[in-house]
Amino acid sequence: MSLGVVETRIVEPKPALYVTRTTTAVGISDAIDVGFGECFAIHSRAGLTMTGPPFCRYRTWSKEGGTIECGITVLAVDVVDPPGEFGTLGGCTCAIVTLTGNYDGIMGAYQAIKDWAQSSNATLLDAPWDLYLTDPSKEPDNSKWITEIYWPIAEDGRAK
Repeated sequence: MSLGVVETRIVEPKPALYVTRTTTAVGISDAIDVGFGECFAIHSRAGLTMTGPPFCRYRTWSKEGGTIECGITVLAVDVVDPPGEFGTLGGCTCAIVTLTGNYDGIMGAYQAIKDWAQSSNATLLDAPWDLYLTDPSKEPDNSKWITEIYWPIAEDGRAK
């Protein structure tokens, strides 16, 4: 497992389809699996065009659990059946780090961004997300999985 260097980038807004789930920390893997299953089924039924890799956004989170959104960016916003929802992913400045390896390293990636924010005097905002660049069904070797972690920051690096 390896982590890249934390960088900042303006992330353009993209239309997104997602399914919201509330889960405990222990149940997060199952919640993500169910959420992505529902999201991809809605995507298929609606005939939407996917424009990027899947993401999991953490709307609220604590050590006990929280609310997550499992989704994909799409070409256009349209009406879909529940539990699907449409919104936007991006449209903000983010601190970003790349994780290569198993998903067990995601917490370390988030800690790397927290450490960077503290040393850079940057303000982390709500709703960070994981962008899964590698499809585990196509790459069984989890040491090769690539995940980008995005954490919105105040544009000037400080709270407004």
